Amino acid sequence: MKTVNINKPMKIEIILSSYIGRLFVLSAFAFPVMSNIQVALFILLVAFTADFFTGWLANYMEIKRGEKPMPPSGRSFESKRARESVIKAITYILLILGSVAVEAVFFNRRFNFSSVTDKSFGITELVIGFCFSIELYSTIMENMKRAGFDVAAKVTSASDQIWKLIKKIKGE
Repeated sequence: MKTVNINKPMKIEIILSSYIGRLFVLSAFAFPVMSNIQVALFILLVAFTADFFTGWLANYMEIKRGEKPMPPSGRSFESKRARESVIKAITYILLILGSVAVEAVFFNRRFNFSSVTDKSFGITELVIGFCFSIELYSTIMENMKRAGFDVAAKVTSASDQIWKLIKKIKGE
């Protein structure tokens, strides 16, 4: 089994400048807990469920604020959204099963990201981490914002204030 080391340090501005970079940073939060596939799948299931319920909450809040009309059924839950969630779940399952097959047949190798963690990962674990990062992005950056909780803006504002404080302390 071969190991690939990816430990070239990168500036955070370069990483955060692209959509894929942001997804990578979000998936980095999942790395410490992905030592085995079962735990990673459980965490993905939790993230998927959180995304579903925050999506429902966002839809409810948009209807309550009058930004969207009430569906003809009189309920804030739409079957169209449920179908899309089922399609997304099937896509994740097929993507993960496909990565298991590719890893078993063609690509029996582990990757080390020593600048982030000391654990090594297979293709399947990286695919699960990517799916997790999509769910995390959807929950935090899309659904929570639609529900009226702009987490990204709050984090950006807090980090700007901390950065200004650091510059003030340094005397820049």
